[in-house]
Amino acid sequence: MIPPAIPDNEKERQKAVEKYRLLDTLPEPDYDGLTRLAAGILDAPVSLITMLDSDRNFLKSHHGVDISESPRDISFCGHAINAKEDVFVIDNALEDQRFFDNPLVTELGVRAYAGVPLVASGNFRLGTLCVFDMKPREFPQSSILSLKALARQVECLLELRHHNLKLTEAQELLEQRNRELYEFSAIVAHDIKTPLIGVTYLSRDLSENYTRQLGDEGSSCVGKIQEGIDTTLTYIDGILGYYTSDSLVQRDGETLGVNELVKTLKSLIGHEESVSITFSSTVEEMFINRSAILQILLNLITNSIKYNDSETAVVTVDIEDDEGAYVLTVKDNGHGIPEEKLDTIFDLFVKYDDTHSRVSKGTGIGLCTVRKLVNRMGGDIRVDSTSAEGTTMIFDIAKA
Repeated sequence: MIPPAIPDNEKERQKAVEKYRLLDTLPEPDYDGLTRLAAGILDAPVSLITMLDSDRNFLKSHHGVDISESPRDISFCGHAINAKEDVFVIDNALEDQRFFDNPLVTELGVRAYAGVPLVASGNFRLGTLCVFDMKPREFPQSSILSLKALARQVECLLELRHHNLKLTEAQELLEQRNRELYEFSAIVAHDIKTPLIGVTYLSRDLSENYTRQLGDEGSSCVGKIQEGIDTTLTYIDGILGYYTSDSLVQRDGETLGVNELVKTLKSLIGHEESVSITFSSTVEEMFINRSAILQILLNLITNSIKYNDSETAVVTVDIEDDEGAYVLTVKDNGHGIPEEKLDTIFDLFVKYDDTHSRVSKGTGIGLCTVRKLVNRMGGDIRVDSTSAEGTTMIFDIAKA
């Protein structure tokens, strides 16, 4: 027996093998289907997909034998990856000085072999798609061509696997960076908010207790300071809400009664005589992400109230069941959204016309967060609005 030689580029070849992370993995239908097909086409009892590791021949797929690896120094595939030809064929192992006393021949009865090297990017030979027979034979050229074609399919599976591994790594890296960004933003937000809150208390103290000393001009300046601080704090809270929205949709769905939802929303919004909010629903309960749906509706309803210059702000919320999704509509009688802003209203930092706002100016973060939450929950949101006639927000949420 002559053991297969170690390739000159073995170090680089081994790195290529490890790049695919296929060693010691469990059987997979895609690979097993190809070995089964190879055995059928070549009328061979055994067919393998192998990966040559440093000291063993790992069998990713093994049709006709019940082993997952064998020593590399007795492997036929070790010779195949060294061959100059694109297919390595042995018609009768008993007549070949490299194999006549090989344990695979003397103990398992192998007589014939045909193997096509699996070539990775960089022209490294990782292993083979091969067949064994227990009797001497010649392999017809048509069968060899079929074996080569199947080997190319194995290579495609390998490249697809590597591509998916890279995508997974990129996603994990992105998730890690997002976590770091959130942690960083939370720390920065805390460090910024702490002194701002201190200034808030000071400005309120000045406004409440030193009005006479400040005079009209001084009081106006203090008011502007307070307004600027409030706007900054709102921005900080909005940005934190945007980055924490992903954690909301990762929570499991739960059964939420519509009456409970309405009660919670009304308690969060509060009551004003100049505001009328009505709810209607064709369902009594929803199986949904509770925290996310509350944040979405709270944002849309408060926007409908905030950007409303009518004597009485009228907001209607409708909930319908549409097979695999819930469809929710939030409609108001506000000033409406200019047509030129309809295509960008859900973009980050895009604002309504603040001249019609009942309260403080918006940040342009809320609706972007709403769209992000809706999309993450398998839905979409759209807006229908006419200036001076009101706005309708319609979104659907896939059932959890």
